[in-house]
Amino acid sequence: MKLTSKAVPSARRQEPKRLPVKMIKSIMIYNCDDSRIKLKNMLGEKWEVKMEAARRFRAMALLCRQTAARQPERSWRLLAEAEYWEHLAAAALAQ
Repeated sequence: MKLTSKAVPSARRQEPKRLPVKMIKSIMIYNCDDSRIKLKNMLGEKWEVKMEAARRFRAMALLCRQTAARQPERSWRLLAEAEYWEHLAAAALAQ
């Protein structure tokens, strides 16, 4: 059995396609005008963590108030706990 070698064309290195200048400017304008990104860069990740913590604290306060409406015999304790959760939410945002 005789092996024959065929010439394989060498792979040419292709230049990456360039975006039109108009498209590049529109992408830059979009990124520069994004106020959420500016705010995130200014405040960092801590801002999002604080907002998430405040959201969870307020959800707990809401749950306490709803439970107080359904259980009048424990309402005083549940309303005090709801006030505590609201205080934690305000403190989380104030830091």
